[in-house]
Amino acid sequence: MAEPIDVGAAHAAVAGTDFEVVYAVAPGGVEGGYLIPMGLMVDGRTAAVQVPAGASDGGPWLAAPMSVGVLDGGTFTPFAAAAAIEGDHPRQAFDLSVADGVTAWLESDSTNVGTPRWRVFSAGRDGRTTLVARAEEVGDGGTSMTDATALWHGRVYWAAGEPGRMDVYSRAADGTGPVVSVATGASQPAAAGTGVAVVRSERDDTALAPGEARVELVVDGREQHAVVTWSGDPGSSVVDLVADGAVLAFVTITSTQSGGRLYVLDAAARTARTVELRGSGREASVALCDGRLQWSEADGQGLGSSAPTYVLDVASGDLASIDVDHAYAGAFCGGGYLAWKQLDAATGMSASTVVARWDR
Repeated sequence: MAEPIDVGAAHAAVAGTDFEVVYAVAPGGVEGGYLIPMGLMVDGRTAAVQVPAGASDGGPWLAAPMSVGVLDGGTFTPFAAAAAIEGDHPRQAFDLSVADGVTAWLESDSTNVGTPRWRVFSAGRDGRTTLVARAEEVGDGGTSMTDATALWHGRVYWAAGEPGRMDVYSRAADGTGPVVSVATGASQPAAAGTGVAVVRSERDDTALAPGEARVELVVDGREQHAVVTWSGDPGSSVVDLVADGAVLAFVTITSTQSGGRLYVLDAAARTARTVELRGSGREASVALCDGRLQWSEADGQGLGSSAPTYVLDVASGDLASIDVDHAYAGAFCGGGYLAWKQLDAATGMSASTVVARWDR
């Protein structure tokens, strides 16, 4: 039986004692564009996307490509670009993951990220970008949808497919070797301690009952092993999965989209906890690093009141909250660092990203 977590019992985290803000990525431009932080490295630097001014005119194609790189406080260093891909329009980055000195992300050459010509890229400590995979290498001439990336033991994992069927694929982060199908009828890969966790739902596998989902663990060339089976009303689903070592956390939503629940499972300690979310689980942002789970229910709909970012020490059960004024959607972590977003109070039109070191 899962133990409920009472967020009302969380103690307030104190700046300067429990955490220390290291820097903030202010809203606004950098050399004719603006930056979007998308991930945290273990040393507190941010993996970010630089969007040039005028990149989109509202049409189906971008006018200028986005760049992925590293933001160290106020200095952005883009990764060295990969060779041009013949036939591609300028591309945008729309998902990113960081692990063991490697950054991996997805790109599309359309303003609609569901178009067939998606690409998977990576960059290592040398800052050179490598083309890992192209849509044309998967399925019958390419697939039209892509899902979140994950990095595990030097390989990039991602999900791709068509509406109603997603599969998880993998290739070495340096682009060598074949593209490998590692899980059929599954999506949302997340790197765990002994493999890659994926979600199997009725959307991807018609053998499952309506409202049923399974979190499974898979390693290249090995059979998938179910970790947990979750059942909700028809139309319910798992919308977010994160992993770290033996700990898994996932968010579920109801068929009405008006409620949700966060599950936290520690396979090593054999514990399970749940958090009843106040709003729709689809709005929740979660991150998991070094046995520390971070989440926020702030959405991205506009200027609002304060919303806490919660930090749970999975081993001890200690729960802290950080009050964030004008909180915006987003939760990131890397090593001993965490980050959140908040809107500019004056305009409510742009968000800054605050990076802090967790000292508890």
